[in-house]
Amino acid sequence: MRNFHTHLVSLLLVFLAGLALTATATLAQSGVSISAKTTMHWAHSDGHEGFEVDAFGEVIFLADDSGVARISEGGFLTIRVRENGGTVYLDIRPRHDGSLTYDYRMDGRRVDYADADQRELADLFLMIIRETGMGASERVGRILRNDGVASVFTEIDQIESGSSVRRYLSALVEQGSLNGRELQRAARVAQNEIDSGGDRARFLWQTAASFMAEDDAVDAFFDAVSSVPSPGDKARTLRAALEAKPDRGAMLRLITEAQAMKSSGDKTRVLMATIGYFSDDSAIRDAYFDAVETIDSPGNRSRLLVSLLSEYEIDSETAELALRNAAGIKSSGDKARVLIQAAPHYANTEAQRGYFFDAVGSISSSGDHARVLLALLGNENLGKATLMSVLKSVRDISASGDAARVLRDAAPYMSDDELVDAYLKAAETISAPRDRSRALTALMSE
Repeated sequence: MRNFHTHLVSLLLVFLAGLALTATATLAQSGVSISAKTTMHWAHSDGHEGFEVDAFGEVIFLADDSGVARISEGGFLTIRVRENGGTVYLDIRPRHDGSLTYDYRMDGRRVDYADADQRELADLFLMIIRETGMGASERVGRILRNDGVASVFTEIDQIESGSSVRRYLSALVEQGSLNGRELQRAARVAQNEIDSGGDRARFLWQTAASFMAEDDAVDAFFDAVSSVPSPGDKARTLRAALEAKPDRGAMLRLITEAQAMKSSGDKTRVLMATIGYFSDDSAIRDAYFDAVETIDSPGNRSRLLVSLLSEYEIDSETAELALRNAAGIKSSGDKARVLIQAAPHYANTEAQRGYFFDAVGSISSSGDHARVLLALLGNENLGKATLMSVLKSVRDISASGDAARVLRDAAPYMSDDELVDAYLKAAETISAPRDRSRALTALMSE
């Protein structure tokens, strides 16, 4: 008998190490329960050894986790073990009066199931509860009330299943009011003991607010975030941290984690969400634009910068960094969209002028080039240096019609001889006589 129990528990441990449970866990008055609308089946097979657990309905365990207290009508709990050619079978079902029947067989032969057998199987039932995560929230609450945080960590150390570790850790952070040191430990456990990247990320995004509230726990949190392999899961976790309103140090670490992401789309989604948390801190702003510069996709980088320039109030330094970033966009159309949105923010500083016209000069499409210059001419804060740069830039527009359109809009600003001379030199580059005539007529009309 004892030899059977030893093998049974050993096989269960091997199997449950990779177990993922989808049932709903609740706490019943008489113990921990698990409910399912359909039969739940767990199985492990390794050569001549195998293990299976089936459950249906509401299976209620004793409050001390040592056995089964009750099973709802029509429900059952069945355990099957196969080892070295032998088989063991235990099936527990309810009678009409609520008491339980135990069908206990070894190699197909029925064996009496006495109270002593249930006591010997107490470790087995405890392991089932631990490894499936049944009633994790309630068990954590009970351990916290009776023995404190350290005892919950001790309980978690006994669990092999990563998904169950995640349930216990989440419940501990939610209920335990952990300090910074304890949160550090929780993050390390998540990083090292939750094998599934998705489960690890789920724990982190569910508990991000708790970590962001403790300065001592922030680095441990982001160390765990770094270990999440899926860019999508990592992006969701970082956005959850943003919603928790991180402080300066946490924001810098968050941006660093976003910059390291390989997926351009997921990185863009995180940085897009970060725009709303912009501060006057130059270190945060510089780190942010360093991260933007690592977005390889022209469309994603353009979309991010357009959102920043069109939806938010920004200062001159931020506009300057956006212009510098726009120059690195490889697609002419995407680059032009950013520069058109930047035009209203143009402040006529030397730095802005340099970044703006460097970016314009790299636009290969005549139409896009012209549209950007026309958008800039709509800004009322243009000085002479900027107007000279506009007239010089017109010479690089190969399409006569596009060049003439820009010159006609620039004509009202020609306020001195130097500007007029630059205007005429730009008009000379227009190859189509009709377009050149229109440009010159516009100048003479002023």
